[in-house]
Amino acid sequence: MAMYADMEESASLFTSHFAIACPPSCGTCCEHFTPAITGDEATLVALYLLYVTHQRTLFDALYTADTTSACPLYDPQDPHHCQVYPVRPIVCRSFNSLPSRDKNGNLRFRSCRFTDKGYENRILDHTDIEVLKQMKSMSDFGSSVISGDAEALPAQVLREISKLLLTHKYAQEETNTVLSDDHDDDDMPPQDVAV
Repeated sequence: MAMYADMEESASLFTSHFAIACPPSCGTCCEHFTPAITGDEATLVALYLLYVTHQRTLFDALYTADTTSACPLYDPQDPHHCQVYPVRPIVCRSFNSLPSRDKNGNLRFRSCRFTDKGYENRILDHTDIEVLKQMKSMSDFGSSVISGDAEALPAQVLREISKLLLTHKYAQEETNTVLSDDHDDDDMPPQDVAV
């Protein structure tokens, strides 16, 4: 998605300019947080789970998820941790990678406790200010997808999986009906006749 590419570009610019980075293989934010995501984000995650990963254990993790603890798609044993990383939601993409806006609209950055804090006491020079002018914040990206339907990841993704499976089943049944020999030829659409 173009928005995700734009977000990655902004995050890369911000984190590289201000030398902000999560420690390698950290995942601490995922250990204590289940994100609220939109229906659109849940559709992407559901499609990824159904048609890319095919991991039954991830479906089970969603069904048994406790939204007061770790994200159900976080695997502490996997070096990459996030099992849906290519389609991870906006809140996951932007945390510790983009500034947010305060109530006056000013950009602010509050990192997690595991990030090097050397940038916090930095006095901003002209270059820093120009970089910040180019930045979009977490809320800028978030407001572009939030349509009031944000809900905890497990419920949203399971709902979208159900919709996709129902749609897939219906499409399969329709395809089988069209391809079966049990129909009357009068019900078939007209075919082009070669002259």
